[in-house]
Amino acid sequence: MKVEEFDIENLVNNPHCVDDYSETMGMKFTSLSAGEATAVLTIKPWQVNPLGSVHGGVLFSLADITAGTAAVAGGVKVTTLDAQMSFLAPALLERTKTLTAVAKRIKAGKTIQVLEVEVWDEEKRLICKASYTFFVMKA
Repeated sequence: MKVEEFDIENLVNNPHCVDDYSETMGMKFTSLSAGEATAVLTIKPWQVNPLGSVHGGVLFSLADITAGTAAVAGGVKVTTLDAQMSFLAPALLERTKTLTAVAKRIKAGKTIQVLEVEVWDEEKRLICKASYTFFVMKA
């Protein structure tokens, strides 16, 4: 999707509106407001590594999409400048069926936004934590 085609108003009014990648991953937004978003991922067997835990790339994608969506819900278009993730516990398929990502904006400047994301399993284990810095693009 081209940036100029991105419909921020539709996203804010329809939190279940996701792109093809998010939909293929199994993500659904359960809440969305300016600078905050919560998304749930139903884990699929292809998202698990040979050790039986959710692949780190899946966790990163979940956090990244949730943070980016929270940022654009504030009415701006952004692109990622920097991202940092700490993996804190394995999300083992044998005990984890869904993951919840919660993004919150901690800085909203004219050109930079910073958001933090936590990803939790259904037993309230903190799986990973991430920080994203976004550049606010001019309209």
